Amino acid sequence: MDYMDFLRTIKENDNLPIEEKIKRLEDYLKDKKSILGFSAGSDSTLIAYVLSKVSPDSILVTVNNNMMPR
Repeated sequence: MDYMDFLRTIKENDNLPIEEKIKRLEDYLKDKKSILGFSAGSDSTLIAYVLSKVSPDSILVTVNNNMMPR
């Protein structure tokens, strides 16, 4: 399943509990070698957390551009 198929599956099942959506995300990302650029917002931080949990060899990158409030 490619990423767009994964997103379609999640969107089609929008009424699923958040725990099930996270489980599906974990299953999709498991054992993938990935590089994730994330903004440190809540959505991308969740993805970064899940990816680091299920695929510890992945690389997570964020950039401090001094635009985020402190």
